[in-house]
Amino acid sequence: MVARSLRSSFSIVGVAAIVFVCSFLVLPLAVIIGSSFGTDAFLKFPPRGLTLSWYNKMLHLREFVTPLGISLRLGAIVALFSGIAGTLAAFALARSPYLRRSGIEAAFLLPIVLPSLVIGLSLLVLFNLLGINNTWITLILGHVAVTMPLVFQTACSLATTLNRDIEFAAMTLGAPPRTVITRIVLPLLRPALVGGMIMAFALSFDEFVISILLSQGGITTFPVALFTYMRFSVNPTLAAISTALIFGTCLVVLVLHRAVGLDMLFGLKRQNR
Repeated sequence: MVARSLRSSFSIVGVAAIVFVCSFLVLPLAVIIGSSFGTDAFLKFPPRGLTLSWYNKMLHLREFVTPLGISLRLGAIVALFSGIAGTLAAFALARSPYLRRSGIEAAFLLPIVLPSLVIGLSLLVLFNLLGINNTWITLILGHVAVTMPLVFQTACSLATTLNRDIEFAAMTLGAPPRTVITRIVLPLLRPALVGGMIMAFALSFDEFVISILLSQGGITTFPVALFTYMRFSVNPTLAAISTALIFGTCLVVLVLHRAVGLDMLFGLKRQNR
């Protein structure tokens, strides 16, 4: 009886903790979404009236068109480089016990541990030292530097679960190494590659610190343009833009889940073989 009562108490506490954490995470988003429909000329929650005029104004802000295009193109390029490089690095680490023992994995994860400001300043000094002045090159390399470690980390969870017996069986049946790579290894790594590219695109699109430090020559990414706009005008249009970004992020997560499966991507579930 006492044990049952304790289990019931723990269950209640656990549910309360989950509700509190979820509320803490979701309520700020609910506030900004609700503020985007208000009739007031400033951010206010709860809104006194309902209107879609701020979304209409958002669609007519021409100053965001060019930065949005830049961020989309930059995100696509970074997704390609980070997805391929991070997945291949994870596969190489999973197949090399020496590399795992050498601590190279910790070096890959340094950009995640260090503040983005430190990474951005380091890259800025390095590019100036090397004489790299092309903004597109510096932005691509900078975004790859901060997105590839996360792709690498998530790809490692899948690469370490691949069953080598399938490869050995194919080689025993006479399959050359190229066929083993293209017909067996790459299809098994596809979830990590696709998921990594989607994740890298989302992170690159959202990156602010690296972008503001490495942007020059009139090339401005969307987060930097949004920050500049916010410095001079704080109105519900910002809430409308934020709401669009929230639903865009949810769409990316949904695509990631449909394409890969979040449980498999983050190592919570082994790949079926």
